[in-house]
Parts: sequence; structure tokens; C-alpha cells
Amino acid sequence: MGYEPHMVDTVYQLITENMEQVYADKPGLRYRGGDGRIVTVTFGAYAKDIRRCAGWLEAALHGAAGRRVCLLGRNSYPYAVAILALLAAETVQIPLNPSKSWEELSYELGLVEPDAILWDGGDYPWRDQLLAAYGGKLLPIDGYEGCAPAQLHEAADPRALSMIMFTSGTTGRSKGVMLNQWSIMVTGRDSICSWPPMVERARAMGIPDEKFQLNHFSTLPLFHIAAYANLLHWPLYGTATNLADARSFYRDLADMPSESMAVVPAIAEMLHRDILRDRRDKIGACICCEPADEEAVRDHITRLNRTLPLYKRIAAVHLSEGPLPRNAAGKLLRK
Repeated sequence: MGYEPHMVDTVYQLITENMEQVYADKPGLRYRGGDGRIVTVTFGAYAKDIRRCAGWLEAALHGAAGRRVCLLGRNSYPYAVAILALLAAETVQIPLNPSKSWEELSYELGLVEPDAILWDGGDYPWRDQLLAAYGGKLLPIDGYEGCAPAQLHEAADPRALSMIMFTSGTTGRSKGVMLNQWSIMVTGRDSICSWPPMVERARAMGIPDEKFQLNHFSTLPLFHIAAYANLLHWPLYGTATNLADARSFYRDLADMPSESMAVVPAIAEMLHRDILRDRRDKIGACICCEPADEEAVRDHITRLNRTLPLYKRIAAVHLSEGPLPRNAAGKLLRK
């Protein structure tokens, strides 16, 4: 497999073709382990854990298809495994924001009436309330560890409900947006907009096909739709996802070098400030958002060959196209 992506149409094909065959030996995910070291998981090993998790869910839920399963926890490798396993098992998954208050979480849980809640057991402010209200439905998010990999199959109906994602409502209450596997997968054909220019640069640099791989740095929480979509889209291109923590941004960036990045606006603004303060040695990517020193920022991008997607939009300069219009990235940040 060289520079061309291996496009597929379903989650089943993504796992069994891209992850287990085409890119099996390439790094698929990186994360910081409990001992502080970076752990690299190949696509093949990632797929095996997805199979383990799918089989464990099938047994734990006495049949997983159609079951409503909430995800509640901080970014972690088991969380990334669970996202694809829940899709493969044909559940309806509901990722929840653990930083919300118990009043907000209990409202959302009451709306979806989950059959199970996968959580990381963290010491959250609402921990006691969750245990009291839903203790019988809580499952450890890493409960699949040690289980045997399960057989997978194509979804009976890719257009059936597979996800409910809560967003801010106009009335002050959360509202659930309903998605299916087909709608998420079909966007993968044109959503990874930073990939083609990076491939052009790799070709120009003469990088051999077998050594070419991009790495995507993400500090987005996995309950965010952009982070969720990235986990499904990057395997189309054999691109590794570097799961980072916004609280240790520069440390993770130094330990997991990346060619593209997805960050929340606050991190993008921090990058911009540090570029203008000439702290570029710490940065492996940069954003243009109406910089006072536009020439210096453009020079930095040219020197480091980086792009920075922000919430699935390019908010950086493609070298072959010149800088963005003066106010373009500012508009992106406000969206």
C-alpha cells in the first residue's frame, strides 16, 4: 500500500480490511501509559482489542444489537476501543461529557434510559450519585481485557440509529443528535482535507511508499463528534492517531510528533500566542488566525511543513496555495 487511501464503505470493512490487512503492521494509536511512557498500538492489535470488546459486550448485555450504551470517561485507549466496538456490535452509543454537573448528566441519562454505562471509574464529583442511580448498569470501560476476540459481521442496517450525541440546546437543555454508521462513514471520503497536501509533500521529498505514514495529534475529548469521526476516518488513510491530553499539550506534542493536529480553539489561540512570542521550538504545527506577524508565521509553517485542522476545517496555510485571507481563520475560530 502506497500513498493512495484504501476507501471502504462500512465499519466492518474498516476493521477487517484496513486495520487487519492493509495497515495491520503500521502504528494505529499512540497514548501515554500509566508509567508516563508512550505506548504504540498497531492497527492490527487495535482491531483485535475491538473484537475482544465487541464479544465482551455481546455477552455482558445478553445481545448487544440495539442496546443503548453510554460512554462516560476521559480520553483513553479503552475508550477508543469501545467506540469502534460499539459500532461493530450494532449498539446505540451515547458519549457523555464527564465535566458536566450531575444535574446535566442525570437529565441526559434520563432521556436515553441506557441499558449499560461504560465508565472509567474516575473520582468525579458526581461519582456517588452515579453509583446510587445506575450502579447496576455500570461496566468498566476496559472490561474486555483478557477476553477472546469475537467474530464480526456487517451491520444488518447501516442506516439504523447507532449514536446519539448531545449538544447545547437553544432552551438551555441538552438535545440529542441522532447519527448512523452510513452517515459517519460516507463523510470520510472527503473530510480529511489535510491528507492530500501532505501526500504531495511526501512525494516531493522522495519518501518510499513503505515508509510513508502520517500522524494525527488530537487533544479533542472523545465525546466530541470531530474526535469520534477521526477514529473512523484516519484508518482509511493508514494515519496514526496520537491521543493527547490538553493538560500536558507540549509534553505530548514533543513525545508524539505529528503532521496534523485537531485542537479546541483555546489551544489554537495558545499556539498562536506562542508563535508570536518566538517559542516556535516547542511547536510542531501552527495556526494562522489573523497574526500580527503574518510573515513570521508563514515562514514557520514553511520550515516545519505542518498543517493544523481545527474542528475538521483547515485553519492553516497550505504551502502551495499561500496564506489564508486575512480574516478567514478568525471566522473559523468563531464557528
